[in-house]
Amino acid sequence: MSKPRAATACRVLIVGGNHANQAAMRYYNFTSKLANGFTRNGHAVVCLSDRDLARQNNIFRSRKWGVDAANEKFLEAVTYLKPALLVFKHADIITPASVKMVRTISPHTAMAQVNIDALFNPDNGERARHKSGLGDANFYTTYGPALMQAAIGEEG
Repeated sequence: MSKPRAATACRVLIVGGNHANQAAMRYYNFTSKLANGFTRNGHAVVCLSDRDLARQNNIFRSRKWGVDAANEKFLEAVTYLKPALLVFKHADIITPASVKMVRTISPHTAMAQVNIDALFNPDNGERARHKSGLGDANFYTTYGPALMQAAIGEEG
């Protein structure tokens, strides 16, 4: 029996967590699972690693020194693709300012954030809050008080 497919194919851009430099060592990579699910449902998927972009676009191969370049490349990808759905998965390199620019560049793009790490970890909770109020949906695997803090976000 065949599985039902999406009525219309959409362009999906998944940003973050690809770890291209680690090859098969990331067999259980959640980003790959997301991409596979969207592809199996008939969508065109592009994965963009913000961390790899940052490392590749500066002379020192440092993530810290490539933040601006990675955000520029991200906005170029959005401009070119005009995705129907933009999914952020631990995309800490992408700034809230760049996320806000997506609304100007591609106003019909739906945005979601996926966070599979513990939000009660202060660093992860803070990173999750940076984009929590900017998108259309947030998906977290944590519950309780930490989830409430993430839901408030910077905008709230």
